[in-house]
Amino acid sequence: MKHIESIERSHAPRWSPCGERLIYFIRLGDGRGLYSYYWNTNSSYLTVPYATYGSWMLNCDSIAIIDYSDGDSSDLSIYSLRAESRSRLPKIDRHKRGIAVSPNGKSILIARDGYGAYTNVWRTDLDSLDNAQLTTEGGNNPDWSPDGQWIVFTKVDKDNGYLWLMRQDGSEKHQITF
Repeated sequence: MKHIESIERSHAPRWSPCGERLIYFIRLGDGRGLYSYYWNTNSSYLTVPYATYGSWMLNCDSIAIIDYSDGDSSDLSIYSLRAESRSRLPKIDRHKRGIAVSPNGKSILIARDGYGAYTNVWRTDLDSLDNAQLTTEGGNNPDWSPDGQWIVFTKVDKDNGYLWLMRQDGSEKHQITF
């Protein structure tokens, strides 16, 4: 890990389940990538170069990431902090924007650019690697409820973002902010 003195344009922070650190990403420049912020030492380090959005796995030793290390296309990977290595998941086309590991660690939510005008929420099962599209009319920045039964996401309508909820299977979608 490389110590970075100046941090600018930080995005999408996530606490580790163990509470010892945060991860966040910097989108542009030579230092772009996913960073770890250590609470006890008040310091940040570049952890995964060229990665964006991350979400902690339950063991606090791994992070599900959106990985741009191969250039402009993005991959889903599991990054092991201990081994400092990536395990790539099968390729999913289109850019990903947002990622969240389920409370039981068995699924990942991603927001993925679609073929139409919308970014939509998809769920990937980590055992079978099956993908399920959960929204068709937009969805960004998904996250799980602590019990894993609900998903919150942002839906943008003419420059305004609104929060929506849906069941983990994509049913019962309803807007909660207006």
